[in-house]
Amino acid sequence: MRIFDLKSMFGAALGAAVGIAAVSVHAHSNGAAHGGPGDRELLSISGSPAQLAARSERLAAHVCEVIAVAADCPVLTVAVKAAADLQALQGRYEEGQRALHLALLSPAADADEWQSAQAAQLALLEHSSRRYLRFLGEAAASLSGEQKQRFAR
Repeated sequence: MRIFDLKSMFGAALGAAVGIAAVSVHAHSNGAAHGGPGDRELLSISGSPAQLAARSERLAAHVCEVIAVAADCPVLTVAVKAAADLQALQGRYEEGQRALHLALLSPAADADEWQSAQAAQLALLEHSSRRYLRFLGEAAASLSGEQKQRFAR
């Protein structure tokens, strides 16, 4: 009986140590100063146009907060334009999702319908991703050298 208790205690201690280590690693990777944003999703180019629009606004707010520019933050202007462009694509994205759904589930749909709907949706997603990438470049270009250094810290 004593061996079982020692094994249980050892297992619990080992499990606790692994859990603490995992939490520490997670906290360190997500709480990094500013070698990169704490929210890694901000640099992701995947998602619907509406998701990318919201992401551009979150990234702009994050950058402006870090570089301590409350008024006239240059990234905000760039983000507003990018978000408007991306939001304009959201209706087409939703229509494309409906077309994909119908092409997959409609008894009358054929392979050509599926291929057409798929190609159209992929083209729209690529266009949205490219617009978000362009936003990232424009946001970086809008910052002065000093602002970039403050953000990088």
